[in-house]
Amino acid sequence: MAEAVNTTTWVTLLCDVRRTGGQGQWPGRAPERVLWQLRLEDSVRSSPVLAGDLLYITCLDGALHAIDVHSGREAWKSETGSGIHSTPAICANKVLFGNDSGQVFAVDRTTGQKLWAVSTGAEVWTSPVVFGGTVFFGSADGYFYAAALSTGKVQWTFRSGARIYSTAYAEEHRVYFGCSNRKVYCLDSGSGEVVWTAESGDGIESSPALADGAVLIGSEDFSLYALDAASGIIRWKYSTGLGISSSPAVANRTVLAGSKDGFLYALDLSSGRLNWKVQISNVIMASPVISEGVVCIQAFRGETLALDTATGQTIWRAQLGMSVQSCPVLTKSAIYLADIEGMVYALE
Repeated sequence: MAEAVNTTTWVTLLCDVRRTGGQGQWPGRAPERVLWQLRLEDSVRSSPVLAGDLLYITCLDGALHAIDVHSGREAWKSETGSGIHSTPAICANKVLFGNDSGQVFAVDRTTGQKLWAVSTGAEVWTSPVVFGGTVFFGSADGYFYAAALSTGKVQWTFRSGARIYSTAYAEEHRVYFGCSNRKVYCLDSGSGEVVWTAESGDGIESSPALADGAVLIGSEDFSLYALDAASGIIRWKYSTGLGISSSPAVANRTVLAGSKDGFLYALDLSSGRLNWKVQISNVIMASPVISEGVVCIQAFRGETLALDTATGQTIWRAQLGMSVQSCPVLTKSAIYLADIEGMVYALE
């Protein structure tokens, strides 16, 4: 069996805490073959993450699975007793993730041993975000949490009053996230106090990115917003044909996001002007990831496509399984991805 050689780390949603989406990783060529594939026991609704020689992926079977990238064999799994929609996040020796019973876990990334757990009042589908020794996450119980990375002790909570499915973006002194009550929140990361709120026309499941002093986020009101990070004032918004749960990625002053109308949109970061749009499938729920002049997106019908970021022209496509919200992990030598049927692939 061929080996997949890891040359990068991909520790959270869209690669890193800055959501760069994998820039500078996969060289843009079409993958030539499947190095290995592994079937998990249930559907995968999250995205894989990567550190060292292990690929980490959560599954509706209730477990976090650690897969050896060289062999494609499972190194270990950590059971939680409930289905998992949350994309894992890696920080130092810990892997963090939530589950459908409302718990957030920290496990040892080498052994899978549970280190701590925090309980909330409803499912946690968001991915935990770590910044400055604090873990931030929202829950469907309507609360947003800040917990100590070392112990899991809750430092503060903020009550939004509505379900939170948007993975937060954290930076120095601020944390941003969307909510099903139509609002985008900016909180003080040390205290949980509200700095500002901005309102859209419908609920928000998209996870924000931050670039050029703007918070970029999609809404079910069919629009992608650029909000001033300091004030929450709308800089621009761009309307698509349906709701946007896809989380935007940014490269070379271009904002890329998918819509449930099936189109992938490329917008100018400063003005919101449309550079191009391409219909990928009937619906897009996955988030785009960016490589060397290439944007990769997984379509609902089971394709992974790569398009030129400047023009939207298709460079290559790979037909594997039925993907939904999963984002591929890009390295310089391999692409790792998962589908709704529970299949995990390494492509070379």
